[in-house]
Amino acid sequence: MNLFEYAENLVRGINRTAVEKLKNPTPYMLEESVEGCAEVVDRGDRRAKCNIYSRARQEKLEDKEGYGSWEYHYSPDGEQREVDWILENDPSYFFSHIAGCRNRARGQVLRMDNLHDYATSRLFSKK
Repeated sequence: MNLFEYAENLVRGINRTAVEKLKNPTPYMLEESVEGCAEVVDRGDRRAKCNIYSRARQEKLEDKEGYGSWEYHYSPDGEQREVDWILENDPSYFFSHIAGCRNRARGQVLRMDNLHDYATSRLFSKK
């Protein structure tokens, strides 16, 4: 396996994700050069994408978008999924995921409480 080609593909994926998810992707974009490839190999693809996803959630919070459109990592298929999708398909995963986020001090506890309240009202208002 050619490590440089692998790193180039990672850089392209990070840049594509930044353009898709953010209003201002410039600070999160990496150059498709030796330096950009070295940075992504040093820091890792997942860390760069997590920063992008976190910023996208912050933008949605600032725009006062509903929690249902927020995206979190869904481990069973390794994709980013919207809160509403996870609640419809695997609510137990969502609750354990946001509990883990709170326990690792990622994000704000108030935001996790609001997400928990949103999920609870969405699940139990149907019945």
